[in-house]
Amino acid sequence: MIVNNTLENILENLEPNELDELFPDEFGAELPGGALRRIEKMALQKAGLKSKKRKRFNYRIWAPAAACLLLTVSLTGVAAEAREYNAAVDFFAENGLSAEGLSRGDIKAVYRDISTNRFTNDKTAEVIRRSVQGVELPAPTPEELAEFWNVNKVNNSFFGSNRVYEGITYAVNSNYKFDSSLGFDVFDKSIVGCSYDGSPLWKAEFSSFYVEGCIAASEGTAVWGFTPTWSSEMPSPAWLARVDDSGNKLWEHKLNHGFENEYIAEVLDNGDGTMAVISRGDLEYLCLSQYDMDGNELSFKKTQVGNKGIWNAVRLGDGYLVQLGSYTDGEHAHLAKLDRDGNITDNFVYESDDCDYHIVAMAEFEGKVYLSAYAVPKQSGGSGYEVANILDQVFAKYSDDISNEEFTPLVRDNYTAVLLCDPEGGEPETFYSVKGSLGGNLYVEDTLKWDTERVFEMFYSPYTSSFTIGGNCRVYRYTFDGSGALVKCDDTGETAYFRR
Repeated sequence: MIVNNTLENILENLEPNELDELFPDEFGAELPGGALRRIEKMALQKAGLKSKKRKRFNYRIWAPAAACLLLTVSLTGVAAEAREYNAAVDFFAENGLSAEGLSRGDIKAVYRDISTNRFTNDKTAEVIRRSVQGVELPAPTPEELAEFWNVNKVNNSFFGSNRVYEGITYAVNSNYKFDSSLGFDVFDKSIVGCSYDGSPLWKAEFSSFYVEGCIAASEGTAVWGFTPTWSSEMPSPAWLARVDDSGNKLWEHKLNHGFENEYIAEVLDNGDGTMAVISRGDLEYLCLSQYDMDGNELSFKKTQVGNKGIWNAVRLGDGYLVQLGSYTDGEHAHLAKLDRDGNITDNFVYESDDCDYHIVAMAEFEGKVYLSAYAVPKQSGGSGYEVANILDQVFAKYSDDISNEEFTPLVRDNYTAVLLCDPEGGEPETFYSVKGSLGGNLYVEDTLKWDTERVFEMFYSPYTSSFTIGGNCRVYRYTFDGSGALVKCDDTGETAYFRR
């Protein structure tokens, strides 16, 4: 039949890694017609039909309409599985989790287990134990594992830079519950925990919105997030709340700026009893709103900037410095200056003739703004893909056969960690640099601490779907005093995962 013949032709032309993306382990990755029979079986199951023993059933007498339905259901199911698997792989990479020894099904199961905050899968503790250096989890309960994961996630990556201030740290745990009318889990509440020097201070619950971030303000804690939805057609407004030093929720407000969707990128304490909220509206507006500590909105300004993400923001004098970014356009060092009213007063891209910069984190320290970044050489053909030169060298000299020992120096030579400083509101200047490393988080306490990620061991993986270069970096922490002098450099013993 025409549909089957077309499908067989498609399958015959797929590479092994593409077959692996199409078929999960439980269905195998056999060549036609085995693969064809399995995809038909999967389609019948997804359509709610029983897959009985075939008594000389002739597929070639199916009606054309039924054949088209079968193909549609089959490919829809396969595409959904591939999307979930790719999302799981990205989740592992973003959170530094090791997938060593896991099957495709295991990776998806652990991803679902963590993202829904269940922590009941036996593989989850194994993955966390193997991935987080120095952790000992003999036989944790789901609750203990959830608490460990959320604390570790917050302290290492969830809130990004400048989240550890004077010993205060935050942990966020979001719970879900089953909705019988919808047939799946939906958001229930977020629980924010605050600690000082490792000792718990308070916990506060938020059921109106999913908590995305917290910051210690001059008066209590600012908490922000968004309304979770299960459909892209449902509006998702942003929320802002304030908690006092005992964990009492003083107020929470839904932002009403006329957008269907709005998310808060950063909340900054102005130091005068007000807070600046920097947000993105309907994927095209850069917004600045000012609030007093009672939750009253004092001003609001929106500026159309196009489809650009808001990746970092920090106070700069009487105004603010905001990083705008676009993976599609290769913009990683676009900075915009805002005045107190939200007007853009300057726009510039930090760059040089021979390299491109990727800004990772920003922090204000002793009246100056510091930016953690890394520089990569200009890539061949004007490509904005930061490892294009590395791949060109591999293709030209090694094909696909290159050892880790040969490959690691190629990656290391591509990166330089750079700490930039913007002392007086002008364009940032290089303050400190470390070759063979990437810039990491910035921490402000009584000193400025800058993490760099030293390229340690890399491997070339041309057949994985979510990355081509993988490996580990070793984290070194540089400490600077108030005058900008380097005080010390420590090997933290921590490992950062590298995926490009």
